[in-house]
Amino acid sequence: MEQLVEQLKVILGTAFSFALKAQFYHWNVIGINFSERHAFFGEIYEKVQDDIDLYGEHIRALGAFAPASINRMNELTRIRDEDTVPSDIEMIIRLESDNRTMLLELNAGAQIAEAAGARGTLNFLEGQIEYHEKLGWMLRSHFKSM
Repeated sequence: MEQLVEQLKVILGTAFSFALKAQFYHWNVIGINFSERHAFFGEIYEKVQDDIDLYGEHIRALGAFAPASINRMNELTRIRDEDTVPSDIEMIIRLESDNRTMLLELNAGAQIAEAAGARGTLNFLEGQIEYHEKLGWMLRSHFKSM
């Protein structure tokens, strides 16, 4: 279970960065599609923020302590930090790329959970994969016609 716990920590840190970036975009988006994108980014960060709690609880259910410091989240994340305010379409493109990173880490966690026979965690991760697959389609729909 140690490998599963470590992967869940990576997922937690990555989700933390993903939610923070979506919230950053929610606050700072501008342009003709402001209302739509502001609401869309808000929905993303609120959902992923809720999921962060669930990742931490799954780590605890497996007998480990969940990381909670900014430094530790920075060590765990697989998503690059955002230092500038990109255009609204670039925000969508970057979130789509980061969402693919989330899917990579979630799928890795699901494989480990399945091998460990951790059915509850596997079920949870499969639900997260389903959300991020749908989110990927929604994000790509913003720029596929360009």
